[in-house]
Order: sequence, then structure tokens, then C-alpha cells
Amino acid sequence: MAFAAQRRIRSATRDKRVNLKPVYENLSKCFPASGNEEIKSSKPQKQEKMNKNSTLMVRYIFTLSLILSFIISSQAQVSPNMKFVQPVLLSGTAGQQGAVYKFSNVIEGVDALVTIDKMINGATLVNIDDTTLGYYNAWQPVVGGPGIIGQSSEIRWRIEFKTKSGSTYQVPIFDISAIDIDGDNGRIREYVAVNGQDSYSLPISVPTLMSMSNVPNQNYVNDGQDAVMDMKGLGPVANRPGIDTSALDTRVNFKFLNKDIIKISTGAQVDDNGYEGGIATNRFYSMYFKPVSNTIVSVLPVKMLAFDAMAINKNTIDLKWSTATENGTEKYILERSTDGIHFTPLYNVGVARASIGSNYGFRDDISLLSATAVFYKVKIYSYSVLYTESKIVKINLIASAQSHNYIISVVQNGNRVGPVVSYNCVANSFMTLIVADIDGKILYRKQQMVNAGLNAIELPATNLKNRGVKVVQITIQNDNLINKFIYN
Repeated sequence: MAFAAQRRIRSATRDKRVNLKPVYENLSKCFPASGNEEIKSSKPQKQEKMNKNSTLMVRYIFTLSLILSFIISSQAQVSPNMKFVQPVLLSGTAGQQGAVYKFSNVIEGVDALVTIDKMINGATLVNIDDTTLGYYNAWQPVVGGPGIIGQSSEIRWRIEFKTKSGSTYQVPIFDISAIDIDGDNGRIREYVAVNGQDSYSLPISVPTLMSMSNVPNQNYVNDGQDAVMDMKGLGPVANRPGIDTSALDTRVNFKFLNKDIIKISTGAQVDDNGYEGGIATNRFYSMYFKPVSNTIVSVLPVKMLAFDAMAINKNTIDLKWSTATENGTEKYILERSTDGIHFTPLYNVGVARASIGSNYGFRDDISLLSATAVFYKVKIYSYSVLYTESKIVKINLIASAQSHNYIISVVQNGNRVGPVVSYNCVANSFMTLIVADIDGKILYRKQQMVNAGLNAIELPATNLKNRGVKVVQITIQNDNLINKFIYN
């Protein structure tokens, strides 16, 4: 019976790889070996043997109970899969130091408050959470900088975990996987630095391009939360296209234990390496608050290549999107909104089989809408789970029977491809188009006569230079039409 019990113990724990040596050592202290026991009894020898066997069986049952309890407790501390989606400005001025954003229900009943703690050396916040690339459930801020050679700029973030009642919540264990910490193939190197981590790890299946180092915490505060040193991961100048967990050589995973507050820096270093071309100072960061496998597996089952909308007339909008690497488990839901915040489903379509790419379309009748603008987005589901959302496309509508000049859309079909600006013109007119960067520097200018109705003009990619936010302005008949777009 003893051997059978031992086999059951080994079988129950074989796949868990639990170290049972400490358990057996403690048990041996509590229960000495039967050969060293002194049995005193006036019972017959047969009864004494039965008592010994009975004691032995109880001992092993008790041992098995302790081992199972040990296994259960060891599995209780599992890193959660947090979801950082749809942030809301809680206080302060958006994009400025001191602004606080709330990500609700990152885990059930717990919110994350993300504060812009410091903006160092001219760093700017372009987007608190960009879902047009990467992963919907990851936190993906876009941070800009001045691009001064030999200098670094960064935003330092303070992340607090709170219950719904506002009480501090200490997360027992969690991971942050920093994805695609790369460069711009010119001078820029992205980096992330964390404070208060328990450990970090790098994928080992491919040689890493990350440089890991302990650096002084320049913003150290003796508040019981800050550590004197940050752990910094500096990426290469080389660029990895897109945002993908399969880029193992530009990824680092951090593990945290028993934390209610952590601090993270997202920044960029501008190397003095002799490169004379343009640089991309707006950097896209993707922080997945979950453990990500170190094998070459992409989390997303599908990648959206393009999504655009075009007003055919005042009552009809044509919508098109294209995808790549579908695995046959997806469903797309097209949603519409008149305020850009509250969306309702408009159309859904499933994927019948795996493919290397597909094109989809829908024609929306807006004749019954009484709005000045309409917004669209596409949600991508796999196995009934929401994986990501497309960018939001805005179409300005004709609010009354009298038409007016307006920009319809700015669409870029692929990286480093010239975006197409579509606009409506009331009458044959002289048009001036200007494209500038976020700092107001003019990148492209064009003047020409245009016809009444719908018009389109492709912006030359060579003039747009760096990736990031651009502003297009069209002047027609004293109307100044302005639209922002992100050039990738």
C-alpha cells in the first residue's frame, strides 16, 4: 500500500515539476521512520502489526494531502492577462505632465491609473493608446521627441492599481512584455526602463538585439515605491516592421511581485552615427501586461492592411478593408458612430477558410442620418474573442441641402506609401494644399485648379519623410479645411 501511495503521489505531481524535497524533509521530522519507533503495548503481535500498517497509511494520506495543497498553492500565483483598453482622461490636461488616464477593469474589479509623471528633454505624447497597430489589449502609447543628436527624451509613467472603491490594490504577480523595441534604420533607438521589477528575461531562441543595464533612477523619490536603479532595455537602430511578438530579438519581459505602483519610462535615444537622412521621432511602444511565449508565435491571428471610407454622394458611403494571413477563425464587425465615441454594429462577416489575404466592402446608406459627421471602425474577432480594432475613419457629411467644401478622408495603403487625400469642392475653384509636420514645418505644397465635386490627390511619400502625425490643409474659396493623419 505504501508503494501504491507513493506512485499516486508521483503521478499527481509528475507534470507540475514541483520540488517535494522540502515537504518530505519536514514530514520526516514530524514522523520518524517506523524502524526507530518504540512500540509499547500489551496487545498481541498481530494487533501491533495492524496498528503499524494503519499508522503508515494515515501518514501517507496526510503526506499526499500536504503535497496536493502545496501544488494548489504554487499554482495560485499565476500572472494575469491584463487588458489595457479604452483609456479615459481622469484629471489634468490631456497629453501634459500630470495628466491621469484610467484603464478600467484591467483585471476583474481593478482599474489602472496611468499618470504622466515626467516629460523629459522635450518628449511629447502623441497618443495615449494607439490601436491601429499591434495588439488591442496591450497598452500602446506613441511618444514623440525633438530628435536632437546625442540626446535622449522620454516620458516617465506612474501606474497605480485601484479597486472600484478607490482602495489601493496590490497585484501578487504580473508580467509586462515590452514588444518591438527597435529603431528607425537611421539614428533612433527606442528604450524602456522599469522600476521595481523582480526580474527580467530575454527570449533565447534567437540572439537578442537588446542592451540591458541598470541605470540610476534620475527621478528617485524616497516614498517606499521607487528603487534607486532602473532596469533599462535599449533597442537597436535597426527597424522591425509592424508591431509583432514574433520579433524576439527586440523584446524583453519584466516580472513584478506584490506591487500596487510601478514606474515605466518610454523613450528614444538619438545616436551620433553619421547618418544624414531623415529620422522618425514619433515612436510606437507596445506593453503587453501578460506573459508572452518566447517561441516565434504571433498573438494576432490576422493583420489588417488597410481600412478606408469614401463618400460616393451625400447619401452613400463606401467602406473597404483588406487583411493578411487569415487563419479561418475570424469574424469582422463594422461599426458606425455619429460622435466618434458610441458605436453600434452595422455589418458583420465571417471568414470561411484560411487565406493569405482578403478584401471586404460595405455600402452604407446614410440618407436617414441627421449628423455633420459619421465615424466607422472594424472589430476583429477570433474564436469569438475580440483581438483588435481598426483605426477610426471619419467622414464629414453635408449637414444641409446646401453642399460645402470639406475633406472626406486621408488614406494610406501601406507603409511608406503616399497617402491619398479625398475632398469635396462646391464649384470649380483654385485650390492650395499644404502638408506640415506636428511642429508646423511645411513638408509639401501644391496649387492647382480643381473641378466641382469629389477630388483626390496623392501626397508624395518622399516629401513626408518621417513617420508620425502630419497636418493637411486645403484652402478653397476662403475655406480652410484641416485634417490630421498619421503617416506610417
